[in-house]
Amino acid sequence: MKLKQWTKTNKPKATFYVEQKVFGTMKLRFDAKNILKAKTAYDLTKNTGNISLGAINYNEIRNASEARVFKLTLQGTF
Repeated sequence: MKLKQWTKTNKPKATFYVEQKVFGTMKLRFDAKNILKAKTAYDLTKNTGNISLGAINYNEIRNASEARVFKLTLQGTF
């Protein structure tokens, strides 16, 4: 019997935006996403038998991170 055990850890994400009316009815908006540069990690342990025996077939660690995203938009009727 082969058993898999996943452990997942996340760091928090943070997003914010600022809007300002400009040129009458037009809006200028600044968005910032993932400003804390969130990371995710997975730890996979695969056992060859019962977990209590501690016979590990392999252990796999995966790390991923998302980039910060900044966006500036101008919204209005043209």
